[in-house]
Amino acid sequence: MAHPFFTRHTIKNCFQLSLLLTILFYVGCISEANAQKNPGKFSFVAEAGIRASYEMWGGGLSAWTYRSFGKQQKFMTGLGIRHTSHFSNNRNYITAPARFTSDEKNLDTLMLSGSIHSLNLALDLRYRLNSTFALGFNIDLLGLSFGPKQKGKLKEFTAMAEPTKFNFLLVDDNDIGTVNSEFYLTFGFSEHLAGKLAFSYLYTEFTTDKKYIAGIDNNRYRNKAMGLATSLQYCF
Repeated sequence: MAHPFFTRHTIKNCFQLSLLLTILFYVGCISEANAQKNPGKFSFVAEAGIRASYEMWGGGLSAWTYRSFGKQQKFMTGLGIRHTSHFSNNRNYITAPARFTSDEKNLDTLMLSGSIHSLNLALDLRYRLNSTFALGFNIDLLGLSFGPKQKGKLKEFTAMAEPTKFNFLLVDDNDIGTVNSEFYLTFGFSEHLAGKLAFSYLYTEFTTDKKYIAGIDNNRYRNKAMGLATSLQYCF
């Protein structure tokens, strides 16, 4: 049984708040940069990591470019290309479209063991605490997913499904496809090498080859998974 702190309602509120704070943080960085009239400093980071949660694991590569803001260059905003592979074992994928999720009568469960590979454009916001440590948040914005067709169990049906092809961040149940986000801490080992520990919240989604449930116009099924991630970064 899930701990009452991690209810669906609580998680939804936390991530809506996170998105609002992200927007405010980004606006604040731009405002401070304009006020300081500081041209900023660009940096580039290559990253390789792994991620794990209950009956789901994966890893991937990413490349980021950052710009520093502020008088002491502590605020950083970045854009990156993130490739991630996700592998699941007997996971439940729930009816995905937002128009259905408000009424439990419309929810069905697709169980499958499958893999998804995603390639997304992502946003990263970071604050350097000192020369060694930094706190940050990143989230996928849009991209593509791909992977093999897989068999799953949907009520009395054996359903064929494949990863939803297009990924879009549209806030909570409006999201489409595979979208990952992280709250993280980085720590520098040297001038160029750093480690990262992250709390990850991952949406993965499959699309069935047809609409199996009579009376419900749906072929998209989503899983939401919290997990831990770690990675190594090389800073150019």
